[in-house]
Order: sequence, then C-alpha cells, then structure tokens
Amino acid sequence: MAKLTLNDVSNLQNEGSAVNTINNNSTATEVALENTLSRDGTSPNQMVADLDMNSNQILNCPFATSPSEPVTLGQLNASAVRFDVPQALTAGQQQQARDNIGSGSGGGGGGGSVSSVFGRSGIVTALTGDYTVAQVTGAAPLASPTFTGVPAAPTAVPGTNNTQLATTAFVQAAAGGGGAVSSVFTRSGAVVATAGDYTATQVTNTPAGGIAATTVQAAITELDTEKANLASPTFTGVPAAPTAAGGTNSTQIATTSFVTTAGNLKADLASPTFTGVPAAPTAAASTNTTQIATTAFVDTSFVKTPATNTADNVPQWNGANSKTLKNGLTVGTGANNLVQLNGSSQLPAIDGSLLTGISAASTTNFNCGILARSSATLLTFTPFNGDRIKINGTVFAIPTAGIAGLANTSVFVNGTGASNLAANTLYYVYAFSNAGTVTADFSTTSHATSTTAGNVGVEIKSADNTRTLIGMIRTNASSQFADSTSQRFVLNWFNRRTIIARASYTDDRSVTGTTYTEGNTELRPEILVWSGEPIHLWVNATATIITGIGTIFLALSTDNTTPVSKGEGQGNGTSAGAGYSFFVACSQTPYLAEGYHFGQLWFKAQAGGVTAMVAGGGTAFPDTQCFLYAKVLG
Repeated sequence: MAKLTLNDVSNLQNEGSAVNTINNNSTATEVALENTLSRDGTSPNQMVADLDMNSNQILNCPFATSPSEPVTLGQLNASAVRFDVPQALTAGQQQQARDNIGSGSGGGGGGGSVSSVFGRSGIVTALTGDYTVAQVTGAAPLASPTFTGVPAAPTAVPGTNNTQLATTAFVQAAAGGGGAVSSVFTRSGAVVATAGDYTATQVTNTPAGGIAATTVQAAITELDTEKANLASPTFTGVPAAPTAAGGTNSTQIATTSFVTTAGNLKADLASPTFTGVPAAPTAAASTNTTQIATTAFVDTSFVKTPATNTADNVPQWNGANSKTLKNGLTVGTGANNLVQLNGSSQLPAIDGSLLTGISAASTTNFNCGILARSSATLLTFTPFNGDRIKINGTVFAIPTAGIAGLANTSVFVNGTGASNLAANTLYYVYAFSNAGTVTADFSTTSHATSTTAGNVGVEIKSADNTRTLIGMIRTNASSQFADSTSQRFVLNWFNRRTIIARASYTDDRSVTGTTYTEGNTELRPEILVWSGEPIHLWVNATATIITGIGTIFLALSTDNTTPVSKGEGQGNGTSAGAGYSFFVACSQTPYLAEGYHFGQLWFKAQAGGVTAMVAGGGTAFPDTQCFLYAKVLG
C-alpha cells in the first residue's frame, strides 16, 4: 500500500474547503516523513519493525567494534583462526582431528575453526603470562639461570662495587692488567699475614695529638724522645695524677687536691675556726690567762642559775659581784614589767602616753595613700595624707613611686600571678606583702572588717588578713582602666573625695505620649559607689513642647529601674509645631548596692499626641545642652 496519499484541490473558489484539503495533505506528509529513516540521523531514526532487504545488500559497513554491530564477511575471515588437518592422516584420524577442533567441514584439507585461545575468543592478542619461561625454547629463568656457550655482558665502569655482572675485562682492569698474583711474601696459595711481613717503617701513621710522624717507626722514635725517665723524672706543663684517699701515708704522688683536703682538716694557728664539739683541758678555778676556757671551767667559776625558774621572767644577779642568778623581772604589760615584742616584731597594745619624740601620725594613721589612673594600662597607689599602710598587723611604707602590680596585664588576679584583667569586670584592689614588697592583687571577692588581734579595724579581703583593701575599679570593654568625665571607674577606700560623672546628649531628643521614655542611652553617667554611700543624681536641661499644648514631666533613675518624677514644666505649641522653651532641673539621691551603676533621664508629655523635646545641641537649640550628673564619695 502507498505510504502517502494526497487529495487534490479541485478549485480555489471555496476557500474553506481548499484550506482544509491543503492542511490535511500537510498533516499526511508530516506523518509519512516521520515514518522514514533519516540519512543524517535526525530523530526518530529507529526501526519499529523488521527491515526486509528483499535480497539486496547493505554496502560499505564499518569495522565492527562492539557486540551489537554487524560483522562483514571480510572481517570474519580476517579474525578466524584456522587449523589444517595433515593429509598424511588416515580418514578416521582426520575426522578425529576435526572433532577435537570442534567442527567438521568436509573432506581432506578442510580445517575447523578454533573457538578460543588462552580462554579468549575473537581477535586474540598475546598477553603477558600466556607462556612460561619453560615453554619458550632457549630461554633462561631470571632466578638462578644456567648459561651455556660463551655468555657476554656489558663491562662495568672501573671502581663499580655493586651486584652488576663482572666481565673478564672488568676483572683484568681491576687487577692492573697484569693477570693473577702468583705469590705474596714468597708464599702462594691461601696466604695469611704473619709476623715479620712488614717493618715499622712500612706501616703508615696518621698524625694526631702531639705526634707528627707519618710512619709507625717514626712515631715510636718521637714518643721515645718525649717520655719521662722512670728514675728522677722531670715533668713539664701541668702533670696530673690520681688523688690519693684521705689519710693515705705512702710513696703515692700527692696531688694539689690531696694536699688541700688534708690542710682543710687542720685549724689555723692564728684565729682558728673549730667545728663539731672541740674539747680542751679545763683550767683550774680562778685561772685568768689566755688558756681556753671549757664549759666546765665557766660553770664552776662564773654563772649559777637560780634554784627555781619562773616562766616569763628575766633572771637577775643575786647581788653585787655575785656570780649566781635569781628570778628577775616579769615580762608583760603590767607595772614594772619588761615589754616584749609580739610574734610580728611589734610592741603589744600598751599606753604610749609617756613616749616622747614619736609622731602620732606615724603610729596611728595607717589609712594613707591614694589610688589613681595613670594611663589606660596603668594605675598608681602613692603616698597621700601619710605613707603608711597596715597589712596583716604589720605596718609598711608606701613607696614614693607607688606600690607594684597595678597594670592590666601580667599582674595578680584573685591571688594568681602573671594574670590579665577581664573586660567590663568589677575588681576590688587589695595590697599585700609579696616577699616584703607591697604589691596589688585584683580580686572579685568582696571585703570585710578584720577582727583579728593586731589587725582589728582594717578593711580586708573577706576572711583574708593578708589583703588590705585600697580601692575598687571597673575595666572597660578593652580590659583597660577608665576614669573619664562620663565613666568614673576608679574609687578610693582611703582619703575619699567627691567624684562626679557627667553625660550629655549629642542631639535634641523627643518623645510623644504619656509614658516615661529614656531620651537616649548616651545620657548615662557611669560611676562606682561604696556600700552605705549615697549617689546624688541631678539634671540641668532645656525642654519644650513641639507638638500640642501640655506639660513635660522629667524623672530620674539608675540601672533601668522605675523612674521617679522629679520635675515638670509647661509649654504650648503653635499650629506650626513650634513651642517656647523653659529650663527644667531635678535631682534624686538614692542609696544603692555597692558596685557599678549608671544614671538615666526619662521624660514624657502630659497628654497623648503631645510631643516633648529636651535640647541636646541640635538644630532646634544649637547653643543649649542637657547634662546629667552623678556624684559619690571615693
């Protein structure tokens, strides 16, 4: 049947009919083309049914490279392996050979095809391992080969010393070209060296040490001229010998070490120094010469202890010219008592009203010194109102240049040396004795008043009398010291004075509504305070109503606590939103917990929709500023 049948267009008068006929013919043409094989491989290009060549051939097929490709007769003949059956065999033998090959193909001379070689079919190429050395005629194995005939090999370079084959040419060259040695020292065979083969002059010597000779004989001669005689030798230089044991008394050489040791065991005649328990004859009673006085002589001739001894008494002579002692004065703080220093080398607590020539400040004022910021990385604690500080019951002098250990790195922190301060951290600063040097110790542990005898009343690190409180500090975000106008982070324990922190706006600030709102966090003076000390807050500001008419309320607080109304002012705005300004001031004096605090200013309008503004040097009031102050003692 025809693959494509088209309808003729009978006329073009009926436009609709003509268009339909043409469109149908185009569709039929597309379907027919889609069912045709493409020469250039355009899809679809696969058969969906068997291809009948109708006894025609497919020509110019390429060489097949995969199992799914067709093979030509030429390729098949070229790849087949053929075996001819010898004609000398009987007909039965020939048939058996064909059967063994795997296919029978007719009469004499016809060969059968090989199905596989070395387990491989197709075009078989020889591979490593197809044959062993034993299957190759005339091949020698790599391991322990046995050569025949006259085998040859490359001659190694003279001096070669490895596993390379040595040819006869290499051996002859190594032997000097003169052939084999016939005899050694007139002996042949396996010659072994014996005494007398060489003289001392024939043996070379490498000069070393003090010997310059180059032969053994010359070295012997040189040594013979340099040795000392056994009888009455004369040494030069610095001769050395073994040191004899102490107490040796023989003809052994005495070294300087032996003599020195022996001499150290003897006392000098002039100003001798004895050790151990030296003994001497006891002189007769009343002897008064340069003779040594033994303990027995002294005991019988001079001091006699009292018959009874009382604790805490100093013995006295029994009388004028007496050589015996009696119980003497009592040690204590009562009338007619001897005063004794305590365990800290200090006088006990006694009435000093009759002492003269002693400054009262030097004995009673130990609250001296002042703590100050020197730089971002250094504090100082120097003398102020005196130069004494009491630490663990002992009074120390404050050096003129200040005490040690007040940097922010490599210092004592919580008792550990070589430590660094942390950022934004409150530290108490204590002074302690570091092997006699007054040194600072930064600690996060709070303080208490000592009740220990000798240190009573001194403010110390809690439960640690070795640390005396001198101040409080707080580091900034860079772990450094700060004591600026708005951040007063250095506080003294001794010699406190008024400290004021002040913060200000950098622009005008406004709020709308009846809820207290902090104008801006930049208006926060930061300060430290001791427990029991008040912190006084006050603000000086210019305020105005910029929208509506109403009253402005100002309030102060600390640390984001509830604001307390402390001031108010009234104003009104115009339709253009410009009101008149007025000065407002308020203050607050709370008692806060010891440590770090910051002050805050809050303000609001009386009614909703009213906008209140506090001047901060902005465009509305460029010459007016708002200041918030915080004042403490420290």
